[in-house]
Amino acid sequence: MVCWGNNDYGEATVPEGLSNPTAVASGRDHSCAIDDTGVVCWGRNQLKQLMVPKHLKNPRQISTRYDHTCVVDNSVRGVACWGARGQGRSIVPDDLSNPTQVSAGLVHSCAVDDSGIVCWGSNRHGRSEVPQGLVRPSRVSAGAQFSCAVDDNGVSCWGRNQAGQTVVPPLSNPVHVYAANDHVCAIDDNGPVCWGGKSAGKSAVPGSPNGAVNNNGSQKDRRPNIVLVLLDDAAWDTLGEPALSEYPTLDKIAREGLYIDKFFLTTPVCGPSRASILRGQLAHNTGIHGNSPPNGGFGEFYRNGFADRDMGALMNERIMPPTLSASIKTMAFPKRRVIVNMFHRDGTSFTVLSEITITEPLTQTMAGEALLSQKNFAQITNLM
Repeated sequence: MVCWGNNDYGEATVPEGLSNPTAVASGRDHSCAIDDTGVVCWGRNQLKQLMVPKHLKNPRQISTRYDHTCVVDNSVRGVACWGARGQGRSIVPDDLSNPTQVSAGLVHSCAVDDSGIVCWGSNRHGRSEVPQGLVRPSRVSAGAQFSCAVDDNGVSCWGRNQAGQTVVPPLSNPVHVYAANDHVCAIDDNGPVCWGGKSAGKSAVPGSPNGAVNNNGSQKDRRPNIVLVLLDDAAWDTLGEPALSEYPTLDKIAREGLYIDKFFLTTPVCGPSRASILRGQLAHNTGIHGNSPPNGGFGEFYRNGFADRDMGALMNERIMPPTLSASIKTMAFPKRRVIVNMFHRDGTSFTVLSEITITEPLTQTMAGEALLSQKNFAQITNLM
């Protein structure tokens, strides 16, 4: 094992006699390692950082930050901490359940266990207040005054945000995260990505296209904005003259967009095909095998749990009852988004998702049909 850097208290002088060391962690003025004999620490000891507990059993993961150290082992609690005890940072909770990873922060600590993530110690700035909604977290990192975790949804950070360190940039399948003083680094499909504080180039990854983000944690999202216009029962010549001559905007999109003339359908039926597009799955995985119950239609979409997703909500009449007519179907959402399904005279159709604001209520006839007012209809047709 080799250590380098500041050595005022011998924290970089590796003791002789380490036996097959497998892990090492460095704090502010001390260092610790796991070897065949257990845990060995060296450096400054003013807060008992070197006083390794004697009850450790098979330590297998270690974390040292500032003035205290924590390990995952086979002891009663599954995690043991020692060193500085201020604000409870080293006082491990009694209710940890099969912890798999621990992280020591400035004055708080966090662990991953069967229940998710548990943090203890200081909660100033909310650093120990684990957000709800984490899905199967696999890793946690306790920073100076904030924390970050990796779960099925990516990376989440909470606590102090003075340098933008809790504003996570777009990541692609992150697998590791490390929270430092005021910046964070993660590893995803594109390599290392760092954000938060920029002093001394701490967030500038050498040679990475991600580079550094600015001090407020923002990073330009390079993902494209995609508008999906889905036509049902469209003829081969629908996108072009004369079908779109009355809708110059859509005609422009058709002419300037990507044109694919070699493709196949997952299922040659409109309902299952739409479900596959929305879900990115084949019909045997979506469970939508037809256009009508019991093997298709909105009812099956709802029973499969898709109705609460963003795309499923477009089909969910329970969220916002749509207004229906022989030619127009509209659904308004709280954010004033409007989905308009327009039908050509020849029976082909297209859907427009827009941000227009409906300023007048939709009028309904006694027969249950609804007609858009002339003003609102003009707003919609101006988009096309």
